[in-house]
Amino acid sequence: MLQASLLELVEAGRLGSLTLRASRATVRTALGDPDQASTTTNKDRQPSIWKYGDLEFHFSEGDTLWLIHTDTFVSAPRGGRRLRLDPWIFRRSLTAEAMVAVCEQLQLRCEALVRPWFEPEGRRFLLGIGVEATFAASAGKKGERFEALSYAWKP
Repeated sequence: MLQASLLELVEAGRLGSLTLRASRATVRTALGDPDQASTTTNKDRQPSIWKYGDLEFHFSEGDTLWLIHTDTFVSAPRGGRRLRLDPWIFRRSLTAEAMVAVCEQLQLRCEALVRPWFEPEGRRFLLGIGVEATFAASAGKKGERFEALSYAWKP
């Protein structure tokens, strides 16, 4: 079983032994067959997304891992059968202000992203080596909540 932490993803860009640009075979060796796979396929008829627990591993046409993403978790991201995941601070109840405070305490980069195409009721932050955290307004509630975490390879 692979052990990993979302803090490790933010600080070092890896989940245990897995990093972006890993091959599909490397991911399969580390985690086994996915819990779920997308119906969308690449030119080789391979699923473009493998899911382990709440984490999505997105593969390029060349079967290279280009994105690690989570947004479908209930309270905190889980890793699935073969990935023991420590969600660190990331839970639905996390506020942007609390995340910024923790990053400041740990001296981790935490930059608010301001882009005109973002939804006006949401905020995004770039953390550590380039992990993006998204916060969205809570339906019927005051304030916002943690919504998603993404780490993408940008050539």
